[in-house]
Amino acid sequence: MEILDCRAQKCPHPVVETRKKLMEAPGESLQVLVGDTTARENVSRLARSQGYEVDVSETDGGFALDLVAGEAPAAQTEEDVVTGKTVIFFGSDEMGSGEADLGKVLMKNFVFTLQETETTPDALYFVNTGV
Repeated sequence: MEILDCRAQKCPHPVVETRKKLMEAPGESLQVLVGDTTARENVSRLARSQGYEVDVSETDGGFALDLVAGEAPAAQTEEDVVTGKTVIFFGSDEMGSGEADLGKVLMKNFVFTLQETETTPDALYFVNTGV
């Protein structure tokens, strides 16, 4: 079983790296090492959504997630696929309301994950403090 060590990374990086590995070798088992509960939950959620069974064990410095291929998720039908142009509007440099520092981290991570999506947006609009 291949091992992906993401213990030093914060979300969304463990999820992005796990997704890449799962796409490189569909149906293959993978062990992912993560350093915190947020990464543990997010990687587990991703793996389950892709049809993998997840076995979690606590380790020194984090968690080991054994991802074992299970039943593949149902294929998308044409009706499930959204077509048309995608536009994202940024009206602020923060995501959500509440603690400003957290909102800025969430926005930064959101923009980072846009680079990792299969289809990129057709346009990004930045206004006000989003600039």
